[in-house]
Amino acid sequence: MSASGYDRDITVFSPEGILYQVVYTFKAVKTAGITSFAIKGKDCVVVLSQKKVSDALCDASYVKFVHSVTKNVYMLVTGRQADGKAILMSARSMANEFQNDYGYEIPAQLLAQKIADKNQAATQEAWRRPLGVSCVLFSSLPPPAVSVDEEEPVSGIPVMYHVDPAGFFSSVVAMSMGTKDSEGCTYLERVMRARKERQKKEAKRRQKEERKEEEEEEEKGEKRDMEDEEEEEDMEVQEGVFGELTAEKCCFILLSTVHYVLGEGVKASDVEMYVCDKDGLKRKTDSEVDDLLGVIAESE
Repeated sequence: MSASGYDRDITVFSPEGILYQVVYTFKAVKTAGITSFAIKGKDCVVVLSQKKVSDALCDASYVKFVHSVTKNVYMLVTGRQADGKAILMSARSMANEFQNDYGYEIPAQLLAQKIADKNQAATQEAWRRPLGVSCVLFSSLPPPAVSVDEEEPVSGIPVMYHVDPAGFFSSVVAMSMGTKDSEGCTYLERVMRARKERQKKEAKRRQKEERKEEEEEEEKGEKRDMEDEEEEEDMEVQEGVFGELTAEKCCFILLSTVHYVLGEGVKASDVEMYVCDKDGLKRKTDSEVDDLLGVIAESE
């Protein structure tokens, strides 16, 4: 498969049906040398990114990959730093315009959709190029915020959306982006499968105990309807496997992922970790991250 003659224009498909300039955009995200991770828990979102300062003369405190878009909506960007700044400024402009027009803060889902639409439009116009950055928008919205997602209550329920350079966005429970995104996603999927299996076993155990209790009650002549309970049990099994995790457990999973993907030599100063909950966005201190890394190292 050759890109010769088909990678000079973003709007030209190759005979294989590939837009090579879009493919190169995804590669640009990887070549930035940064890997980031995110996970959604019961009442929080935890994000983590590598922190690399390319210039030794640069003040490291000015290098950030997690930013606030509005009071309650935040963005994790991975890829080219200049493009990350551009997409952040665009998102803030969209959020301010929405606030002025409707009088309330833009929901994270709608903002993710607007960013995705803008990214997708860049793949259709020859005079533009896609931005070499992937991002995760996340929030834990307190009332009286408004959500366009009818399935998700707005009172302190965390939301997280991934937007890629091609203009696709989706709600996610966990995500890895950047240089080693495939390794990170593989590890998180493995954790998810393990937790799902444990949930199923626990659900079956509880169901077996309840049926045993029901049989004992029926022997005593006390009957009750089991249909509602079985339906509730099925709902519990199908819940998101990370949906019951606390912030501390989410931090542990992300740092375990970092330990697996980036190696044992990772130090607290090499990453930045944030926890978003009903109280807003808070950064984990280096000492807190070091303590968790020590626990992970000892467990292995």
